[in-house]
Amino acid sequence: MRRKPFYLPLVLPIAAALALLAMALWWGSQWQSMTVIIVRHAEKTTVGDDPGLAPRGEARAELLSRMLAPISVGGRPLAVYSTDYRRTRATAGAVAKAWQVDVQLYDAGQASETASAIRGRHRAATVLIVGHSNTVPELVAAFGGPAGVEIADDDYDNLFILTVPPFGSATTVRLSFGDVLP
Repeated sequence: MRRKPFYLPLVLPIAAALALLAMALWWGSQWQSMTVIIVRHAEKTTVGDDPGLAPRGEARAELLSRMLAPISVGGRPLAVYSTDYRRTRATAGAVAKAWQVDVQLYDAGQASETASAIRGRHRAATVLIVGHSNTVPELVAAFGGPAGVEIADDDYDNLFILTVPPFGSATTVRLSFGDVLP
C-alpha cells in the first residue's frame, strides 16, 4: 500500500486561505476614499472672449500650487482637470506642474457626467478640478457635497475639499485662500 503524503490534506485549506486573503486585500483597496479639490479659476482679465489671468490671478494660481504641492509627495495617484478656457487652464496648470501631471479637459456643462468619469478613473486618488463660479457648485453637488452652494461673480478664493468614499456620503470642507494677495 502506498501512503499519501501528510501535507496533501493541507493543500486545499491553504489555497483557500490564500485566495480569501487576496480577495480581502483587493476588497480593502476598493474601500479607499478619493479626495476631490474643487476651485474656481483665479482672477481673470477683462479683455477678450477667452480672457487669461490677471496679475492677481497669476499670484493666486501660484499660491494654490504651493499649497497643494505637498500632496504630490503623498504617494497617491494625482490628476488635474480643467475646462477648456485660458483662465482655468492657467489656474490648473500651476498645480499640474507642481504635481508633474498633465491637465485633462472636461466639459463645463456636464457636471454629473464629469463626476462619474472621474470616480471611475481615479479611485483612491487626489484630483483637482478647476471650474467657474456657476459650475463649481454643480461639481460639488455631483461629488456628493452640499447642494445650493453659491459663489459670487467676484469671489475667487473658495476651495472645496471633498472626501468621497466608494460607498456612503462625502464629507466637504469649504475653505478660502489668498485673502492677502496684492
